[in-house]
Amino acid sequence: MSEAFAEAVARLERAWDAPDGVLYRLRQGVHDPAGIDDLVALLGSLSAGEDTCFPRRFVSLTWMLPAFMEWQTERVAERGGDAEAVQRDATRVRNALDALLGVP
Repeated sequence: MSEAFAEAVARLERAWDAPDGVLYRLRQGVHDPAGIDDLVALLGSLSAGEDTCFPRRFVSLTWMLPAFMEWQTERVAERGGDAEAVQRDATRVRNALDALLGVP
């Protein structure tokens, strides 16, 4: 695994971890726009060529990100947060993944 992807995996794991990870907190209904900005920047900082083999752990940490974020909009709204902002951020994450991984 390249150094860039190893670092990305470590940062993504922290994003999912309790109690401070941005994605863990989103699951609790707490939207952290700055944390999502960092996540989008992380994904945007990676590059891959046509023959890049993505580490399995990277794929497992990212493949459901946009859907997961969309699923949390109701939780965020229930806690008085901005559900539309979560939807916009889910789109930003999807776009960053599309740019990195490509689309069918």
